[in-house]
Amino acid sequence: MLAHSPSFPLVVGHYYRDTTADDMEQILLTLQHRDRVRRIRLIKAIPIVEKLIVAIDDEFPMLEYLCIAPESNTSLALPRTFQAPRLRHLLWPGPIAPMGLAPALLGDAID
Repeated sequence: MLAHSPSFPLVVGHYYRDTTADDMEQILLTLQHRDRVRRIRLIKAIPIVEKLIVAIDDEFPMLEYLCIAPESNTSLALPRTFQAPRLRHLLWPGPIAPMGLAPALLGDAID
């Protein structure tokens, strides 16, 4: 359906309810439209969040808001290939990334 819809910005949000296989499939399909995803907000159990983090492994040119909040305390790492040059809001559990990765995460915001 997304392939045939107008190119409106996309928002990925999933939290506080059980995740079905269909939910996961829909989220993963939506994340494939990297050039349209504007916001990602995931508050889920660790195994689900880890699977979804793997899917954000490339450039998201329109992404402005990223909130990853697993239901339990843990430290997660972004894929090294993740880039979001327009990122303005970031909520992330634990350390963000090694210092060498910070410019790739925040685009031109860090010089």
